[in-house]
Amino acid sequence: ALSPVWTPGVLTSAEFRLQTALAGLAVGLAIIAPLLKSLPLRLMVIFLTGGQIIALILPLWQFILVRPGLEAAYHQPIGPGWGWWVTAAGLIISALGGIALIRPRS
Repeated sequence: ALSPVWTPGVLTSAEFRLQTALAGLAVGLAIIAPLLKSLPLRLMVIFLTGGQIIALILPLWQFILVRPGLEAAYHQPIGPGWGWWVTAAGLIISALGGIALIRPRS
């Protein structure tokens, strides 16, 4: 049984509706992933690189939105933590690897 925190009533409430939908989308993508292997490599790299760019920009944008409140709470300037920088480095390396795969070789 689900714990009381993860009941259908909680998961469909307005506060968690988007998270629940995105979790369902992630599960759906995992289920259809074997079908995606027939896509051309170039198209797959374009989609993945676009997703990586979004994964870099959205958290930073959200951090910038809450930054004034965090700085007021901590009484000091706040910047992105090491986790964001390591994630950014990994996503950039991954994107460069994908681009290298589809680059024409001479």
